[in-house]
Amino acid sequence: MASTYGNDLRLEEIGDGEQSGTWGATTNTNLELIAEALSFGTEAITTNADTHTTTIADGATDPGRSLYLKYTGTLDSTCTITIAPNSISKTWYIENGTSGSQSIIISQGSGANVTIPTGQTKVVYSDGAGSSAAMAEIGTLGVTNLNVSTAATVGTLDTSGAVNLNLVTDSTSSTSGALIVDGGVGIAKKLFVGTDLDVNGTTNLDAVDVDGAVQIDATVNVGVDDTGYDVKFFGDTASAYMQWDASADDLILGGAAGLVVPQDKLTIASTAVTSTAAELNQLDAITRGSILYGNASGATARLAKGAADTVLTSDGTDISWAAAGGAFMGSVITVSSSGVTTLTAGQSGSLVYVTNSAAVIKLPTAAAGLFFGLRNTTDTDILIRQASGTVYMNARLMPSAVRETDGFAIIVGVDSTHWVADYDAPSGTVVTRFSNSSNTNGYTSTWTKGPNVTSIGIFMQGGHNYMSYGVIGGTTVYFTAGLGGVSYSEKLVTSSLPTSLTISGNHMPASQSDALNPPSSSRLRVNGAGVDMYAGYPQGGYAYYSGNNPTTLNANGGTATGGDFNASGGQGRASSGTNYSTSSLVLSGSAGSGSPAGTGGRAYNGTSTAGTGKLYDGTTWASSQASGQQGFRHAGGTGGNDGTASAGGAAGTKDSNSVNWASYVGKEFYIPPGGTNAKPTSEGYDSGTYFGHRSTDKGPDGAGFGVAPSDLVLLLGPTSSPLFTRTTQAIGAGSFGGPNPVPGEVVIIEFKG
Repeated sequence: MASTYGNDLRLEEIGDGEQSGTWGATTNTNLELIAEALSFGTEAITTNADTHTTTIADGATDPGRSLYLKYTGTLDSTCTITIAPNSISKTWYIENGTSGSQSIIISQGSGANVTIPTGQTKVVYSDGAGSSAAMAEIGTLGVTNLNVSTAATVGTLDTSGAVNLNLVTDSTSSTSGALIVDGGVGIAKKLFVGTDLDVNGTTNLDAVDVDGAVQIDATVNVGVDDTGYDVKFFGDTASAYMQWDASADDLILGGAAGLVVPQDKLTIASTAVTSTAAELNQLDAITRGSILYGNASGATARLAKGAADTVLTSDGTDISWAAAGGAFMGSVITVSSSGVTTLTAGQSGSLVYVTNSAAVIKLPTAAAGLFFGLRNTTDTDILIRQASGTVYMNARLMPSAVRETDGFAIIVGVDSTHWVADYDAPSGTVVTRFSNSSNTNGYTSTWTKGPNVTSIGIFMQGGHNYMSYGVIGGTTVYFTAGLGGVSYSEKLVTSSLPTSLTISGNHMPASQSDALNPPSSSRLRVNGAGVDMYAGYPQGGYAYYSGNNPTTLNANGGTATGGDFNASGGQGRASSGTNYSTSSLVLSGSAGSGSPAGTGGRAYNGTSTAGTGKLYDGTTWASSQASGQQGFRHAGGTGGNDGTASAGGAAGTKDSNSVNWASYVGKEFYIPPGGTNAKPTSEGYDSGTYFGHRSTDKGPDGAGFGVAPSDLVLLLGPTSSPLFTRTTQAIGAGSFGGPNPVPGEVVIIEFKG
């Protein structure tokens, strides 16, 4: 019978009648293998291996037979180690001595496995069940990791490391939770409690600093009867506080602190105060001769003293002043409710007495001879609207407003389109302008809708690039190209008005690459409910720089989107024949701006004749770079009108797709031509002269929008103001100094008519 190795240590079992005279050697080998099975062994895992097999050899020495088996090597992922053969039933101490912070998985068959984290030693056994063999964990060795899966009683626990208790059940009493201590607990360092802290007994704290919210569900006492302590609450404003002063027995409000009491919640000596704050304020600084009375709402109000020789009269319901013995404004109309009150022509001659700050007065259709007296008793502007049509009051497009400080107002009809008043009527139109003038990266601002607004107009223009003489990327730049025209967008919102809008972006390009291709982050944006608009910068660039021949450059205009009407700027151009230092200098023209006339026109791109240009002041000029007259490219106009060989682009007319603003601002548009054959005057534009050159070494400017006297204007008092306060036209080519950047601008107009 041959020898076998079926035992768990794979020792040679000598068959009957075998190894006569030599069995002693086999026996000695088996004894050595038994000693090995009770000793320490190491086995290296191939670097970064995902699997490894430890085979206990038959009758030969190997580390896998060792009682304590340490695996070494470097791992970059978890490694599965299979113990073979799968028929061995045995106990091991196995240590994960690998580097790389990876676990090892001990397996024998398809049954359960044991995972050993790096640096840990576990006691495991194999059941030797063949293909379905399983590994089981007996325990974990080592001071650094003590894993106790059942309840344990520890007399004294002294450890320099952390104690991790894995029970996650909340404690609801002194005998529940992950840690139960029968005696006191001394803590030398900070105590951090992740959730709630429940203390049944008295808490004695030497100092308390609470950073979060505090909820107290029972009575709080500070001090005891006859022995008090100061309590102080600070506000967000410097020196603002509320203090209970125990020594003075007083509650003190200091600095900006105030007392706010809900209506009907103030009681003085058991008597409730029912007067409103507004009624009590009627007593504050009451003017001489004024009287207090009950108005139509049953509230306390003030009636100013009447004029000389007037008497206090009653219509059976309310009181008012009237001329003694006369019927002038003898009829009194008291407006005590909010919202619109519409007057009729039959009520002409009445005194309109307004006591509600939210009231709006609508006058009847204007006609000569109609008149009303108006008295606003509130501290708020009262809006006065026209029944229909475009109507002016004191040369301002209605609506207008009357204030308490205006005193007694008389409003008289002149004709079908005009009312006049005996006071300087403020406009009911609110104009707000937004611009990132400081070029702040991350600029944002907010517009908030005011009261009584019936529609809003949004106007945008995109500004122009930063282009200037200097060293760019180590190269000296001498000559800038004519800039592309700025973009324009407009939107009229008459329903579902947004309550607020966010204005953002408008970061002006300041590098050559950004000037050639303005990034989307440079766009000026307006966003809100039903509004998504932007206006982008146009292209700019350099036409001539050190070490390079003059180049041709076509700079596209800015684009806009999101408005009811959008118009791109025209194309600015640079000439390939430009030379900054000779008499052959050609100053290229810029593009026309996008405007209500539509897309701006392009600068002329052919060979131009020399011309006599004029500055804005009308004086003749010649280039400072060389003697004699210089050639230039004529600039683009508006409405897609390009410059020509002898003149700038023509003026444009209003595009039929743009918004009709006449009923809102009282005037429409005049769109100027490009940088030639026109010059602004107080009356409009003359012809026959070149203009639009900001200095003697600049090419013609493209047509602008918002800077001409006859452009869209708002009726702000006796004079008109342009829509945009910043120069919007593109600027022509220049040498030794280019244009500074001009930020875009958003104008939001609140119409209250």
